Order: sequence, then structure tokens, then C-alpha cells
Amino acid sequence: MISKPPSRSHGLSQKVLTNFGSMHIHFHFDDEGRPVGGWISHKNKDPDSQIVGLIESLSEGLNDVIKSARGE
Repeated sequence: MISKPPSRSHGLSQKVLTNFGSMHIHFHFDDEGRPVGGWISHKNKDPDSQIVGLIESLSEGLNDVIKSARGE
């Protein structure tokens, strides 16, 4: 049996200007066009930053919604 190679997801990104600097929204789709994941990114890499914590929480919530919509 020949196994199918792993599929790469296709993505879209959008830069959003905010009072806290530029942020980017990333959204990925499978080969059938179904959403598989998303996240928000910011140039601030300080793990103790409240903004970074907020962004990470929102990204986790976004992925939870995507999983729920997919029935996972």
C-alpha cells in the first residue's frame, strides 16, 4: 500500500494596524478548503508581556472554535 504524503495547508495572512503595533492574523486551510488552524502574531517576543499573553489566549480560542466547527 502506498501512503499519501502529508498534506500542506494553504494559508492567508492579514496585517492589522493597532495602537499596540502591527499584528498579523494567519489562517490555514486543508486541501479541501476547510479551516485547520489560525493564530495572531505580534513582533513583541517578551513572554511576560500582557499583550503577548492576550494574543496567545485569543489564538488558542480561535483554534478551539475551528476544532468545534470541524466537529473535533
